[in-house]
Amino acid sequence: MLEELERVTGEDGVIALINPEEAGLVRVRGWARHDVAPARVKPHDRSIDDFFGPPDPPRVLVTKMKGT
Repeated sequence: MLEELERVTGEDGVIALINPEEAGLVRVRGWARHDVAPARVKPHDRSIDDFFGPPDPPRVLVTKMKGT
């Protein structure tokens, strides 16, 4: 999948993945890992959590500039 993302991204493009399953592996391929504090979840009707599950805000972002 990573090869295809790199192939179809424009010359000055940036590829970003949020909470990738294998965040450690992308570092080997020249990606930058950015660990962030979880976003605060706005107050909401808890019945939404019953249906969709509890919120799991992104905590890891990995990015790569095309050509690097």
